[in-house]
Amino acid sequence: MKKFILTTASLLIASTASAQDESYEMARLGITMNGFPCESIETVVPTDNDDVIEITCIEHAGRSATVIYIFTISGSEFSITPK
Repeated sequence: MKKFILTTASLLIASTASAQDESYEMARLGITMNGFPCESIETVVPTDNDDVIEITCIEHAGRSATVIYIFTISGSEFSITPK
């Protein structure tokens, strides 16, 4: 499971558009399945901590409001929390 999570996190910051599209959709689904709004992912930014990335989402379709989520890998699991 940890390998899957690390692969997903790596893909989120990958440089190819097709890898980003697929991994962004996986991340968006993970965010929404955890009960948070995320219509689309705008940016993914690595942090100083290799186990943490910041994901900026458009909250709802037709709106410009964004929310930043912290994606944290912890052992074989991950967590998503609003910043």
